[in-house]
Amino acid sequence: MTPPPPQPGGHHDTAQRAGQAADTQNSHHHHHPRRGHYDHYGGHRQGYPSGGTGGRSTASHRISASPAHPPPVEDSSVVLVTASYDHTIRMWDALKTTCTRTIDYSNSQINRMALSPDKRYLAVAGKYYCVNTFGHSANKHVCLYDVFNRSQEPILTLDEHKQNVTAVQFSQDMRWLITSSEDKRICWWDLRAGTCRREFKNNAKVNDAAIHPNPHLECLVSCDQNGQTRVWCARKPDYIHQVAPESDVSARCLAISPDGTLVAVANSLGRVFLWQFKTKANDIQGTKLLLARAFDAHVGNYITRVIFSNNGRYLVTCSSDGTAKIWTVRCQKAQPEENSGEAEAAQQTPVATTTDPAAAQGRSNLILGRRTQRIPPLQLRRVSKADITVQVECMQVLRYHKRWVWDAAFSNDSGFLVT
Repeated sequence: MTPPPPQPGGHHDTAQRAGQAADTQNSHHHHHPRRGHYDHYGGHRQGYPSGGTGGRSTASHRISASPAHPPPVEDSSVVLVTASYDHTIRMWDALKTTCTRTIDYSNSQINRMALSPDKRYLAVAGKYYCVNTFGHSANKHVCLYDVFNRSQEPILTLDEHKQNVTAVQFSQDMRWLITSSEDKRICWWDLRAGTCRREFKNNAKVNDAAIHPNPHLECLVSCDQNGQTRVWCARKPDYIHQVAPESDVSARCLAISPDGTLVAVANSLGRVFLWQFKTKANDIQGTKLLLARAFDAHVGNYITRVIFSNNGRYLVTCSSDGTAKIWTVRCQKAQPEENSGEAEAAQQTPVATTTDPAAAQGRSNLILGRRTQRIPPLQLRRVSKADITVQVECMQVLRYHKRWVWDAAFSNDSGFLVT
């Protein structure tokens, strides 16, 4: 098993990251993965309504309600936004390999980035530094930049967390922003007012979080160092549902499919759990995560990032083993005889096979109940089975990187992948 990364600054898995990046094609749509983050910008719609600077946020100026027309972007261009240990954020024309803009971020490295759905605003979360007697600066906030403004200064900063910010994401309607942190908290920000509307207190360091794509639900899903995956609602002070299939194994990252049907959660043993996100009409309290599939993606290695393609057909996992894998995902309604019952042991749990020869040779053989590479067999607590079936197959293994693969992103048409 790959040894765990060092923990400088208290962050358990971002210190070794090579950088972050964001990707766009044809000026539409976006993805906001973690560590080596890829998103895209270009094209725009109306910006945020004017927002104040009260509460726990500060702003260099108010967010414009009528953004100026952005500079033209070639229809065939693919734009990357990258961040690295050199303390800069850079925007690139990927096809021409030219840097079009550089933003200095001198206070820290960047842990996460996210672009707003209209591609106008970039949210950047940095590493936490304590202020000490030697005058070292602190960076414990999230900064928002106007993509089409050449200023080096953020237009808004959101201060709340006391340790490293591990996730940042805009809601689809651009009303909200969520952040998670190693301080065991998740913040739900109101971008109109620039204030924290709701603070969720977790019982462990939060490794990742994502907003459900249905804006009417006002829900988010988080995963943490204790292996817990929790569903939260902005209208409730506490989590409304929790699953912990392997409670002693850290859940490192997650992703929600574009249609909101599936939640993919990956852990530090290289396993991926696909959960059906099921909610009842007008009853957010009845929301549940039902296990649809569990499989070994990178046996014995950390999974650093998991993302869905924009069309929902593919899942990509990035790992400390130096590879990224592309998986096809197909969902269909389960047969009636599969709709009931609960899985208490591995043999009752749907476990995917893989067609990747290397993975098949080195996997932990959970289905056969054998152990290899000292990876324990999959032994789940009581989890409810989904009423859909999910077929997962490894389509391709990308072996081009020499070290950890921290992130990936699809182009808007899901035809290109960046790692």
